[in-house]
Formats: sequence, C-alpha cells, structure tokens
Amino acid sequence: MLDKGFFFNPNDISFIEDPYPTYKLLRECEPIHKSPMGYWVLTQYSTILGTLHDKRFSNEPSIYAVLNKKNSTRYISAKIANNTIPFQDPPLQKINRRLISRAYFSYLKQYPLDIQATAKELLFSVLQKGEIDLIQDYAKPLSVKTTSLLLGVPEQDEKKLEAWSEYFFYLFVPIPSQEILSKMEVALTEFKQYFEELVINRSKDPKNDLISHLLSVIDGDERLSIDQIVDTCMLLFADGVENIDSSIANTLLLLINHPKQFQILLNNPELLSSAIEEALRIDPPAQLIARIAKEDILIEDKLIKKNEAVLLVLAAANRDPVQFTDPDVFNIQRETNEHITFGSGKHACIGGGLATEQITVGIKILIQHLNNIKLKNGMPKRVHRFGHRWFDEFIIKFN
Repeated sequence: MLDKGFFFNPNDISFIEDPYPTYKLLRECEPIHKSPMGYWVLTQYSTILGTLHDKRFSNEPSIYAVLNKKNSTRYISAKIANNTIPFQDPPLQKINRRLISRAYFSYLKQYPLDIQATAKELLFSVLQKGEIDLIQDYAKPLSVKTTSLLLGVPEQDEKKLEAWSEYFFYLFVPIPSQEILSKMEVALTEFKQYFEELVINRSKDPKNDLISHLLSVIDGDERLSIDQIVDTCMLLFADGVENIDSSIANTLLLLINHPKQFQILLNNPELLSSAIEEALRIDPPAQLIARIAKEDILIEDKLIKKNEAVLLVLAAANRDPVQFTDPDVFNIQRETNEHITFGSGKHACIGGGLATEQITVGIKILIQHLNNIKLKNGMPKRVHRFGHRWFDEFIIKFN
C-alpha cells in the first residue's frame, strides 16, 4: 500500500523532470490508484492493455469536462475534440477511422515522403555552427516540413501553424487554468479557420496532398464531411509535429546518457530501428491517455464508478517488469519490445508508422554526420506540461 502522505501530482516539477520513480511506486504498491483529484491512475501493462480494448470504457470526454459534447456550441475546443477520432466511440469512430486510414495510407503509398532529403538539408544548413538547438534548428523543422508536405501546407504558413498546434495538445489532458483555456480557444479558432479555407480550396481545386485524398475517399455511402476533414487536419498537423521532435530529442538524450549503447549503435547501424523502438518504450513523448467509465466497472478489487475518468499511463506500462525484462534498462538490442506508446490494435495511432520513420531518419542523419555529440549546457529542462515529455530547447555541440 502507498503511504498516507502520497499524492499523485503530475504538475510537480520533480515529477515532470523524472516521472518514472512515481510510476514504479504506483505500479508496485497500487496499480489501480484513485487520485484525490478524482480520477483513476492505471500503471500495469496487462490492465492498461485490457482497458484499451474494453468497450465499457469510452473515448468521449467526461460529462464534467470542458470538452464534453454538451459544450460544443460554447467552446471551439469541445467542438474540435468531439469531431476527431481520439475522442469518439464506435460506430462513428470506426467509420471515420476507416475512411481516414484509407486516404492516409493510399496517399503515402502513392506519394512517399522524402524525409531523408529534408533532414539532410536542415542539418547541413546549420553544421557550420558547431552547436545547434536540436529542437528548434532540426527536429521541429523536420517534423513541421514533413507534415506540411503531407497536408499541402505552404512553407510560408508553417510557423503560425506550429504555434497553434502547441495548444491542440491541451485537448488530451486536464486544462490547467482559465487563462490556458482562453488562449487555447483563440489559437484553435485560428487553427480551424486556416484549415477550413485550405480544405474548401482543395475541394474546388484538388492537389497531390492528403487533404485532397480525404475529400475524395468514399466507403459505400460514407464519406468525411468538410468539418471532419478540417479537424482531422488539425489533429494530424499537431500530432505530426510536437511528439516527433520530442521523440528525436528523447532518443538522442538516451544515447548520450548511455555511451556504451551509443557506441554499439555506431558500430552496428543495422540496430537503428531497434534503438528507436527502445527509446519509444523507455521514454515516450506522450505519457498517457484518458478513458471514461460508461458504467460501474470492477477491476480486481477496485470499483470504478460510471463517468469517472481513468488515466492509462502508457509510459508506466512500458516499464512493467512482468512484460519487459530489466524494464528500466535502455537496451537497443532488446529482442522483444511490444511497447504500447502508440496504443494498441484498433486504438493504435494511425500515424505511428510515419512518426517512427521520421524519428528513425532524424537520428540516422544526425549520427551519420555529427561526431562526438554532447550536451552543451547539461541536462536540458523539460516543458512544464501534464502528460508530455517535451523540451523547449536542447543544445548540443559536436565535431
């Protein structure tokens, strides 16, 4: 059992810097934990995997949340959330996911993205510095340009979309303040208006981009509405930027902090894919997802009541010793690595494959062209964000 004084506070600075000791404590002492804040926190792999596939849990926002569908006419944030598949339940979620997946994978098959060329161009433009901000000079521009090419976003618009996308991720966590909600409403309104104009233009004049594929995809009598496509584009842009650049940074930090593993990778470049999967397992950029109980549910000896929120801490599940041997060890030669960073099955992230490709290429180009990579100013500080392992800046030096 946990000590009486224990309080799960994901906004605590020490927790943000290193949440894994807290996850371990919860997993070992109270893997189905009721927070004083009113939500449940799940940390074991098998329980989380089961919950992901349990139809008694809903993706839809809580009835008590700002994002609940009853607030769709009051808050643009609620309207957007309930119009995107991470916040939908079947049958709507199933239909929309099938249509989006069909357009997405059809587009990538027909027009594969040259991520390597983009990565090289970005890195070569800053090589002469001898040091770079990994996030701002390389990883974020790589993810922004890749996602912009995917969606047909003009280069001159990338910066403003990048700024708006930072607010999109507040949809996935408890909104911390009225001030953040107000800024979020402004940003997402502008974000939505931008893609509304772009989608309407593509409906009149199709191009070789994903938006045009989303507009044309049909399954029987089913097709995506303009509004659904607009909000899906916001989701794809935000998800394709924020988590990718942080994954590149998290991966490089793990390699720097584990020089023996780094040297193994340098000597055996065929291990790169394995190294990326291991980094995604041991330090994922998005740590958790939420579900809502649709009815009273008994899990082991804990009763989760109808409408209560449940946080599925994927990052804790990824370090469960029942599932992973030596789970806290960064091992790029790990043979079995069924992490759930991108979810599972029908609830897996559609863009997980492209995300992994970007991270892999991003790291590949770095280690091919930079020697003796080190942190310049010691351990970089994390962004103070609930449920995310992000960096504002990440200064590295090299030869």
